[in-house]
Amino acid sequence: MRNLLRTDMFRFLKSKQFLILSIICGIYSLAYPALIYLIQEFASMATGKAQQLMYAKQFSFSSFGLGIPLLLTIIMFTTVLANEFSYGTVRNKIIVGYSRTKIYLSLAITTLTFMFGIVFISSILSFGLAGILFYYDNLGGMFIYDIGYYLIGLVIALLIMAVYVSIVMLFTVGLNKTALSIIVPIILIFFSVIISTICDTFLLELSYQGLDTNFVDILTFIKCINIYYQSVKISELSLEYYEIIAFIIFPLLGAGLFTFLGLLAFNKKDIK
Repeated sequence: MRNLLRTDMFRFLKSKQFLILSIICGIYSLAYPALIYLIQEFASMATGKAQQLMYAKQFSFSSFGLGIPLLLTIIMFTTVLANEFSYGTVRNKIIVGYSRTKIYLSLAITTLTFMFGIVFISSILSFGLAGILFYYDNLGGMFIYDIGYYLIGLVIALLIMAVYVSIVMLFTVGLNKTALSIIVPIILIFFSVIISTICDTFLLELSYQGLDTNFVDILTFIKCINIYYQSVKISELSLEYYEIIAFIIFPLLGAGLFTFLGLLAFNKKDIK
């Protein structure tokens, strides 16, 4: 398994898709805080240091969410995974003697590692430039709370990405449906946004009317298991304990379910 992982990671690392993706995400990560800073300067939107500190933090954590880096990694790595079949790499691994389960898990771990690595580096780049532009260091640097929140955000972001990787793997490797592996995660995001909006609307109305019913608990539960809400909530710099628990448990269950289905499909698949 170790040799298989090493081989897969080396092949991903030297792929053109990875190089292109790294450049695009790097430019985006630096351009985003720079653009916000220029808008503030030209619009003369003066803000206090406390608000500047908030900007610096949010720029860092926002990269964990459903932004351009994540969407680009889904598209790019789906292509890389599809090439594993186009070039006969998967077939050669089976001929050598690797089990299908090890082949599948190795590709899944490699994809997740690179996807998380790109999004993580994007967040560091955004955070670093935002810190310079918004004078984050003048306010005492990162506090213990910020470090702890950042680590929690990393864990939650990793689990959310594991869900997307498991879906991509299911359709690309398990079912050999490359187009669906790109479309399905986007559809998932689309419906997650709609569901989150509906829940927020009802909760706001119930709160306005001063009602506290079981329906509120149901809507809150639906929001917590919503992958879009989880991604957005990371960048808001405020998580309740029940949200942290939900954001860890449900992505784990989702990733586990899709990985199990992918393994079943891949083990029955006719490899040519």
